[in-house]
Amino acid sequence: MSKRIAFKTLGCRLNQYETDALRSRFVKNGYEIVNYETEADVYVINTCTVTHQSDSKSRNIIRQAKKRNGEAVVIVAGCMVDNYGEDLKEVLPEVAYFIDNEEKSSIYDRVEAHFKGTEFIPNRERLSLFDYEAAKETSHTRSMIKIQDGCDNFCTYCIIPHVRGVGTSRPLPDILKNIRKVLSFGYKEIVLTGVNIGRYQWEDIGFDELVEEVLSLPGDFRLRISSIEPEGFTHKLYQLFKHPKLTPHLHLCL
Repeated sequence: MSKRIAFKTLGCRLNQYETDALRSRFVKNGYEIVNYETEADVYVINTCTVTHQSDSKSRNIIRQAKKRNGEAVVIVAGCMVDNYGEDLKEVLPEVAYFIDNEEKSSIYDRVEAHFKGTEFIPNRERLSLFDYEAAKETSHTRSMIKIQDGCDNFCTYCIIPHVRGVGTSRPLPDILKNIRKVLSFGYKEIVLTGVNIGRYQWEDIGFDELVEEVLSLPGDFRLRISSIEPEGFTHKLYQLFKHPKLTPHLHLCL
């Protein structure tokens, strides 16, 4: 009988992308995805910690899991773990594993080791913030594509650089490979996402050039840009909105 796993994602589109990729890997390896409100063998909560309200919501959702199945493996991942670290173990003793953003992509390996009764020790020198396979199993019609993580701005009011780290860009060939894969799955809309996507920079490729490369891919699809800082909205990017594949929509963070 296949193991049942439930996911709960809080916060941003970046979290949603990572959850989608994790879901796909579990499905590919025989797990059954069930609704978070039902009984499962494993619960994975991908947390948000951007406000005190999001912290409170995350804690409430985490506690619900053990009430549904006292024997379940409860995994808390993401920004809340990076923010509070070891302190969470005292507040949430029912949680089996706390996994930070750096290790998040290896959750499947952690779960497999748990059920086999073996110890899983991630090699942090080889971990990557972009080590996620293309997501075939998602809960929506658009495919999120992670192109960047972290932020260098360190605004006084913002915790994101402290939990997501400094800005890091995903290699262009890896992004294009990911997009080709999800297009082969039948997705018709691609959403470029990250923490500060306007700061994308890989070798001599900036965000504008990345968008051009994606638009040049063959196929019948739309490209959507998620939230971007005003500094990333250049005249060149403005001109690219003439392209029929680029959706006439932009969310500027003011």
